[in-house]
Parts: sequence; C-alpha cells; structure tokens
Amino acid sequence: MFPYTPFFRSVLACPLSYAWEILSLCRLCFTPRVAQFPQAFVQMSEYTSDNLRSRLSIPLGGHEVRALAQLLCQPANAPLVDTVCALLADDDKRVGDNAAWVLLHCGRYADEWLRSKCDMLMELGMHTSSQTRCRLLLGLLLRQTHAVCTNVVFLDFCLSRMRSTRESASIRVLCMKLACGQCRPYPELLDELRLTLEDMAEEPMSSGLRNAWKKAITDCTKSADCR
Repeated sequence: MFPYTPFFRSVLACPLSYAWEILSLCRLCFTPRVAQFPQAFVQMSEYTSDNLRSRLSIPLGGHEVRALAQLLCQPANAPLVDTVCALLADDDKRVGDNAAWVLLHCGRYADEWLRSKCDMLMELGMHTSSQTRCRLLLGLLLRQTHAVCTNVVFLDFCLSRMRSTRESASIRVLCMKLACGQCRPYPELLDELRLTLEDMAEEPMSSGLRNAWKKAITDCTKSADCR
C-alpha cells in the first residue's frame, strides 16, 4: 500500500478550507529537512510527550503548523492537547513558541480546551521572556475574553505594556484590547482605562496601534454611556 495512504485519508476527512493547506505539505517532501513530516502526522496516535516535544523543537513553517493543528483537533488526538498546553511553559524558546503557534491555529477547538486554563495563560504571558510566545499567548487569551475574569495583576500588566514604547505594536494592541475586556464590567476600572488612553493621545503610534487606540476610546465612551 502507498505509504501515505492513511495520511491522505485523514486529509479527505478535513474541512475543505484546510485540505488544500495540508496537501501543500506534499511538496515539502522533496526537501531533506521535512521529508518525514507527512509520515509523522500519520503516526499522530503514537505521539508521546517526548516525541511531540521533539517535533516542536525544529523550525516549522505555516503549512506544517496548520496541518499539525488540524490533526490535533481530531477527537482521537484530544489527549495530546494537554501535552501541547504543558509545552507552553517549556524552557526551550522554540518548543514553547511552536506549541503556542499550534494552539492558536486550532481555532474554536483550542478555545474549548483553554477555557479553564486562562489563569495559566496569564501567568505564562506575564513571565515569558519570549516576545513571540507572549504575543501568541495574548492572542489565545483575547479569544477567551468571555472566560477571562478580571485579574488585577494581569490588568496592571496590560496597562503597563500597552503604554510601553519598548514593546512591539502587536503586543501593545493585544494588551489594549484585553484591558478593555477586563475593565468593561467595572465603571471605576473603565474610568481608569479611559484616563490612561487619553494620556497616550500625543504619543507617536503606528497606524495599527492608532486604530486600536481609537477603537478602545470609543469602546470606553460607549460603555460609560450605557451605565
């Protein structure tokens, strides 16, 4: 039997929006670095904490991450989700970054798994030294806004980082959005956020950050008017 037959069967079971991206991995078989990738996906049920960590310890491309995320979402592979979540805290920068990248591409499936892990994501986001991992973790948290309870320490982190010119624009935008979500239910926190945003008015910002700032100001005003 053709060695990759199980792999293509799993592709056919995927939504059409993902099938083309997964099939694009086939062209990667002609490069030595990823020659074993499709076969590794076939062996998904045989993954353990150790060999999954090894897989995430190498450089991954977008197609590889999306294909791995899609297969991770299959019910038979659900037990591996906890393993990937545990690898978010790995000391190896590449392992932790790749684990966060894969979970971010799991979409609504990851949302269900991570709904009870918001506190863990906050802690990791606040203390990781990796800018990439921080950005990805904040992205995961933003999708969990409805499940994120207001955490004073994390809110202070968001307020601080959204003002820091040393942070990347993407992290500042994510922190601004997360701060809005946490402050919205509490009028006193909303007032504090609005004052903080107004203090930023004269600061130089990229176009993306400026747009996020305008939306945050509008959100604060609308929420205050609804009180």
